[in-house]
Amino acid sequence: MRPAKQIYKLLTSSKQAKGLLQRVAHNKQLTSIMQASLPSPLASFCQTGTLTDNRLTIITSSPVWAAKLRYLLPALLKQLQTHKPFSQVTEINIKISNITFYSEVQPKQHRKASMSPHSADIIQQTANSVNDKALRESLLRLSLHGKKPEKPEQ
Repeated sequence: MRPAKQIYKLLTSSKQAKGLLQRVAHNKQLTSIMQASLPSPLASFCQTGTLTDNRLTIITSSPVWAAKLRYLLPALLKQLQTHKPFSQVTEINIKISNITFYSEVQPKQHRKASMSPHSADIIQQTANSVNDKALRESLLRLSLHGKKPEKPEQ
C-alpha cells in the first residue's frame, strides 16, 4: 500500500492542474475587485464567472440579488473599467446559480427560551397536584424560569 500524497502536491505536479489553480487564483482576484465595487451586503452574494473578450459574467445565488445587481450595472461597469483586468469590458451579464455562497451560510443563533409568568403559575399549580416527587421537583424548577427575579428592598 502506497502512502497517501498530499493533495496540494498532486495538484501542483500536473500541468493541467497547475493551469486550473492559476485560473482559480485569477478568478478570485477578479471577484475581489468586483466585490469591492459593490455595496454590502450585495457584494458577498456575487462572484465573477467568465471574462471573455469584452463580456463579464457575474454569478449570484438568487433573483433578488440579480435584480439589485441589474439596477447597479451602469455604475458598476464604469467603476470596473478603471481596473486593468476589466478595462476592455463593455457588457455585463448576470447569471443566477443555485450555488451557496459562504456568506449565506450563517451559524444558527440560539435564542434563549422564555416563559410568561402566567405559564409559570400553571406549571407550578400542576406540580403541586402531582404525586411523583421527582416530577414535582422538575416542574417546580421549570416554573422558576417564568418568574421574574424579585428586586431586593432598599
